[in-house]
Formats: sequence, structure tokens, C-alpha cells
Amino acid sequence: MIFVVVFVVVVVVVVVVFVVVVIVAVDVVIVGFDVGTFLFIGVFLWLHGEKRIFWLLAYSFVFSASVALFFSTILPYPMPMLLLQTAY
Repeated sequence: MIFVVVFVVVVVVVVVVFVVVVIVAVDVVIVGFDVGTFLFIGVFLWLHGEKRIFWLLAYSFVFSASVALFFSTILPYPMPMLLLQTAY
């Protein structure tokens, strides 16, 4: 019986993660890499149990801005951004 419960929980978690990744992949095309990363980090922090809204927003903002700036300067092609502009 415990095996069935664990199996169902694992399947549900895998499906939720897959759905969130697909939504973010589509979201990046629509709103850009910077905002898409912000939403992705925020959703996963919330799914992992983070309840402090200020911490969730602040961490998502700092991490997504850092990653977006890093990749936009390191990669030799333009990235789809909504708020941060690339050099190309």
C-alpha cells in the first residue's frame, strides 16, 4: 500500500514539474527570458513551501536579473528580453 502512495506522489510531482517547465518555455517566448526566469523561480520557490512573499519576490528578482544579465553578456546572440535589453 505504501508503494502505491509513494508512486502516486512521485507521478504527481513529475507531472507538476513538467507542466511548469512547459509553461515557462512558452512564457519565455511571450514575455522574455528575464520575466520568464523570474516567474519560474517564484513558482518553484512557492511549490517548495516558501510562504514569505517579500523573500520570494526578492530572491526571484535578484536571481533572475543576475542570470539574465550574465547570459545576455556572455552569449553571442540576442536573447528575448522584456525589461533588460541585450547589447545586440
